[in-house]
Amino acid sequence: MPRLHDLAKQVIDRREWDAADLIDFMLQDSKGKRRVPYFGIKTVRLATRWLHELVSTLRIEMTNYKIPVDSLIYRVSCRLGIIDPNRDKYFGEDSPADLKIQSFVKKIFPDRPYILDEPLWSTGRRAVDGGHCFPQNPNCYGCLFKNICPKKFVDINPEKLGMDTALTPVQRKRVPTPEERAIKERQARFAKFVEELKQKGIKGKEYRKKIMQWYREHQNK
Repeated sequence: MPRLHDLAKQVIDRREWDAADLIDFMLQDSKGKRRVPYFGIKTVRLATRWLHELVSTLRIEMTNYKIPVDSLIYRVSCRLGIIDPNRDKYFGEDSPADLKIQSFVKKIFPDRPYILDEPLWSTGRRAVDGGHCFPQNPNCYGCLFKNICPKKFVDINPEKLGMDTALTPVQRKRVPTPEERAIKERQARFAKFVEELKQKGIKGKEYRKKIMQWYREHQNK
């Protein structure tokens, strides 16, 4: 949170930005280190869009904004016929599929290329998340693009043909750091202490006194 607060202050202080420069600035510092943990390219681009739409004191030139391509956007783009997974491969920025998707978006909305970002990826989500264009056999009923979609590659998962599998996120169980484990253990001890006070019937001023005493004794541990 302190890093995010510091980043937000620097963004606001400058006032005027080019979208590409702002994205690069939020991603990493001058030494190439990430400014905020877990603040990746998709999050940063989404943050740029929200800053442009919601923060009136900022002026962000969005004409060169690039929508972040992931498996959802790649899949929906294939179904819509924007790209062909047999020819248009995606292996990062400026790869054939990326160039075609960015070109299409800018052709539809020259001054606001970010407009198509959310409709594309939200359409590719799971049914439970409101999506329609599943990896195989999509449910076209109620889809935003139903009336214009040529429904290509509906029997297969097109991203497996044309998208580098290394770019598809793999769900892994995150191992907590020693600091996080220590915080969790401290929270458990505190919860146990509070429960003991309740069982003893300790309330009011005495309860608050014992809570503050416990906190003073454990705040540096």
